Amino acid sequence: MAPTGPVGRKRSVLLLSSSHGRFTTGAAPWVRAATAALDSLDPADNTIITSVGLPGWELPAFAAAQRGFHQKPILPGRDNGAGQRYFQRCLDNLGLDHSLTEPVFTGAGHSKAFLRARDTLAF
Repeated sequence: MAPTGPVGRKRSVLLLSSSHGRFTTGAAPWVRAATAALDSLDPADNTIITSVGLPGWELPAFAAAQRGFHQKPILPGRDNGAGQRYFQRCLDNLGLDHSLTEPVFTGAGHSKAFLRARDTLAF
């Protein structure tokens, strides 16, 4: 069992994968490592920081949802109508539970700026 944070507060957990192949399979070492890391954590004590756009970000989001984790996906854009529509598509596409998902938006900017903003927010 992983240690817990202060009473009444969940720890934020960020799973990073710096290397994955061209095609994602369940047998890939990084996939097995990510799912094993999630399996070692208690959903009641941990919030998973996730994002979209790359398998290394989306697989932990999907796997965390399957295990009942609260998560905070970092999404491009503003928290406005368009941003909320994008968030809804992410919920649908990744099978996320709206009641366990709290989006964090990077704000307006060029798509390349999203990568830097996402990484800054994640850390």
